[in-house]
Amino acid sequence: LTIRDTSAAGTGEISGGNDDSPLVWVRGGDTVTIESGTFVSAGTTAVYTESGTASISGGKFSTTAADKSFLLNCKDDNKGTITVTGGSFEGFDPAKNAADGADTNYLPETDYVSVANDPESGWYTVKELAPIKYYNAWSVPNVFYFDDEDPIPSRTTQGTIPTIKREGESAYHPAEDFVEISWTVTASDAADASTPDNSIATVDANGLVTFTKPGTVKVWLTMTDPSGVKSASKTVKYELVPAYVVSADGNTRTAYGSLYSAFNAAQDGEKVVLGKDATVTNIGRMTLNADKAITLDLNGHTVSLSQNYREGAFGALFTVNKGSLTVVDTAETKGGIAVSGTNCRAFNMDGTVNQSAMDAVLTICEGVNVSSAADCCVTMFGPSTLNTVGNLSSPNDFVIAGNGSQGNGGTVINVTGGTIEGDEVAIYHPQNGELNISGGAITADTAVYVKSGTINITGGTLTGNGTKADYTYNGNGANATGDALVVDNCGYPGSAPTVSITGGTFISANAQAVGSYAHGANEPLGSFIDPEGDALFSDAESDGVPEGYRLEPVEGTSSSVLYQLKPVIFYPTNASGTRGVYISLDWIAANTELIDPEGDMPTQEALVKGLSAIGANGLPLWQSYVLGCDPKGAKALLLTGSYANGNFVIANIGTFVADPTAYKLDTPAGCTASVRIRLARRGTEKVGDTVKDVWTTVSTYSGSSGKPVFTVPVDAVFETPSAGGGAELAIVVDIIVEDAN
Repeated sequence: LTIRDTSAAGTGEISGGNDDSPLVWVRGGDTVTIESGTFVSAGTTAVYTESGTASISGGKFSTTAADKSFLLNCKDDNKGTITVTGGSFEGFDPAKNAADGADTNYLPETDYVSVANDPESGWYTVKELAPIKYYNAWSVPNVFYFDDEDPIPSRTTQGTIPTIKREGESAYHPAEDFVEISWTVTASDAADASTPDNSIATVDANGLVTFTKPGTVKVWLTMTDPSGVKSASKTVKYELVPAYVVSADGNTRTAYGSLYSAFNAAQDGEKVVLGKDATVTNIGRMTLNADKAITLDLNGHTVSLSQNYREGAFGALFTVNKGSLTVVDTAETKGGIAVSGTNCRAFNMDGTVNQSAMDAVLTICEGVNVSSAADCCVTMFGPSTLNTVGNLSSPNDFVIAGNGSQGNGGTVINVTGGTIEGDEVAIYHPQNGELNISGGAITADTAVYVKSGTINITGGTLTGNGTKADYTYNGNGANATGDALVVDNCGYPGSAPTVSITGGTFISANAQAVGSYAHGANEPLGSFIDPEGDALFSDAESDGVPEGYRLEPVEGTSSSVLYQLKPVIFYPTNASGTRGVYISLDWIAANTELIDPEGDMPTQEALVKGLSAIGANGLPLWQSYVLGCDPKGAKALLLTGSYANGNFVIANIGTFVADPTAYKLDTPAGCTASVRIRLARRGTEKVGDTVKDVWTTVSTYSGSSGKPVFTVPVDAVFETPSAGGGAELAIVVDIIVEDAN
């Protein structure tokens, strides 16, 4: 019986069964061949043999059962045979399973391999090894190039048993003409066959050499005939292919003799895979300048470039002018890209060549290591996009750098993870582009230095570990200050930067977490830390704090104190240090941290913003206005008045609302609430031996709303008005709750 799915869509399916009834049960010496189709078993087994033979060359096999270890199985006491040369199997490796005992292998011994092509979903696909050109071990071609995607032990230098020429004869004889022949593998420098060495390769009785790892060996043929014992040797070398290209559908691999050849041959959707470490000697030969997307898989190997580029210019290992290059490293043990030559960087992106916005894209994936010992890892000119979650380091230059000259804008840099480690500055952003940091760890003397563009920081950690240094303008680069982030409004062609910080952690070992500076007639930028965000800072003096806010310690960070943006609730004081304005809402004191400002008082706008930012249950806006008008930088919010006909008039209080509902009061049942505003004067009263402050009401405002005006006799306000004596006054707002009694 042969089962195949001939439909164009390949949707043919056999499903059902149970633990006692597999989908395909071969017995009684019969043979079933499965070429294609989908087989979904409701039991534990899809194909089962009992004294029969099942040959599987294709199809998809799965089970809805949790236990998938018996997807293929032979009966214990009357096994039959299962041979797999193709197909895909969910959660079951046909080459290594326990269905018929430990290490059961349903694949033929040679030419086939089971590949875990999707480890997350657990599917295994059986495929035939890529065709190998078998050489006669005694012929001229003695170098064998194989890629390393398939197991090395399957690589055998097969060929016909060679013919042998007797000494002194011109004719060749087949090996069987000799009485005795034997084969031996030794080290490549061995003088004879007396010291066998099978650490790299083995040879069987037919002269077939199998390599277990790349290397060079010497194969000896020893012959005995009536004339005596003769021996001959041949050196055989097995190398991994330098690089190969995997087709877009994944079905074809083409080997190349160099990374350069493979990179430039790859077409849209194809993947270039390194077979071994590559040393590049010619700068600038790997350029992507076409509408195609290719992937470079380092495959655990290292691409290195040590060549120096000429003075006054720069070169790059890889250049991306157009198209998309994605760099991955799928091996468990990672390799990397290492550039050590001067004036040479790992990647250069130049979107100015095509002037098509965002058509040059470089993506550095997780686990990819990129280092440039003397230059940048990535430089960007004009429309181009860099996405990185890799590990980048440049110990003697910027790690990622743009160019601030006119016409080099339009860049987009997305840092979502990984590490970026530099010397003075890790990311230098002088261009009119976009820098988005949402993750990763960025470290240098100054982690990020911006002069132009749109900067959005929502996550990640920026660390400045350099010595604290004064800001100095640099018209051709950047000088580190020790700050984690520097915002430099220096008049660059890309205009002043626009900065938004909503998240992330900013740490400086010796300076400010964030420093904002300016050159010439420009002003330092401020207010770019978002009050709605959750960013953390290593100090309370960082720049960028919006008016009405300040950086306060975060609870639980005592060992390494971090600060977060909090609204400032101002409680003004007068010159003598006593409270100048009283707020009589008890719940305000219970729910608000009252802070004495350290510097000049803020503007009225900032007061309103700070007070109203307490939250949904915070101060109504009227309370901000009761605090008074703009103090114009005074150390305390002072009440001012004027003299008129022997009276003292205070009229700058602001709007008063007498409606109790404006104060967000919860009035108990059976009670009534009212509000009044009055002018009080501070004095003293002696009670026993104790002198305490006493506030005496001077005047009560009788209106229900509007702007209160207090007109009181001078003598009621000042003790010695003729001598210029002063008085401490307070505007008091009373909340009165009364019950029926």
